[in-house]
Amino acid sequence: SGLHTKKDGKPLILVGEHAKGDTGGTVIHEIGHALDERHGLSQSQEAQEAFTRLHPYLSPYEQQEGPRSSIGRREFIAESFRRWYSIPDGKRDQNFSALYDREWTGAFKRILQKIENQSGQGGEE
Repeated sequence: SGLHTKKDGKPLILVGEHAKGDTGGTVIHEIGHALDERHGLSQSQEAQEAFTRLHPYLSPYEQQEGPRSSIGRREFIAESFRRWYSIPDGKRDQNFSALYDREWTGAFKRILQKIENQSGQGGEE
């Protein structure tokens, strides 16, 4: 398990011992939460529509509190990061689409591009 929080106004990611073999996935999940918080990803129209559309097919962890839940939607974003970066480069589009759908795959790639563009410009302070 992991936790994304702040200390002295700076992002802090903690990973517990029982993350076991998926420590890297847990770190990526928590980074996804940090990026969501910084960029408002789970509040975007694309994320809201994808979450509602895909809700019946998501894990119970992502389904928390129903298809209109902001908590579940934030977990959906964090899990999207974990799953995206757990897939080898050459197979990401195909495998991510199999986990979710092509529409969310395209939207998630646009989200990643937006974050990359903002980071390349010094990001938001």
